[in-house]
Amino acid sequence: MQRIIIFTYILFITCQNPFKTREAEEPSQQRTNREIPSDPETVLRNLQSAIVDMNVDNYMLCLLSAEKGFQFIPDPFVKENYPTLFELWTDQSERSYFSQLATYLPGDSLSRLILEVVSTEVFQDSALLRRKYELFLDHTYSGNVPKAANGQADFWLVQDEGYWYIKRWIDIGTSDTPCWSTIKAGFGK
Repeated sequence: MQRIIIFTYILFITCQNPFKTREAEEPSQQRTNREIPSDPETVLRNLQSAIVDMNVDNYMLCLLSAEKGFQFIPDPFVKENYPTLFELWTDQSERSYFSQLATYLPGDSLSRLILEVVSTEVFQDSALLRRKYELFLDHTYSGNVPKAANGQADFWLVQDEGYWYIKRWIDIGTSDTPCWSTIKAGFGK
């Protein structure tokens, strides 16, 4: 009995408050809604989820690597205004742009990508998904970068080792409002 009393006494002396709840820890991983890219449509859903979650790694998993041929073709008007920026645009340029964008999006910011089907052509190991898009990014960047963009994107996808990836992404502005290329130019500098 004496040992139990001594043990209890030492326990209470060394412990500041044994009944206090611990502080909550920050999540160790980013939120993710990523699906296995087993078909072309899943890649676009993953792209949408990566934007909502602002998850750079999941965004990059939608793209084929530059070594395997990834290309982004900007809107011609934007390319004319930023001729050298898009000349050597690679998957790493995409990572840089998206990472930079993520730093200007508060945690409670609402970002979303809405895609509307224009056409879909799926072949044995490639596909062309043409989509109208509306992109909303509630960023805090003070530079002259729009928070919304719309246009049309031609996503050429290929199958590589059983999974689908965007190989060629062509952005086409369709109105007087900014297109996705404008946002990439603003954060990709």
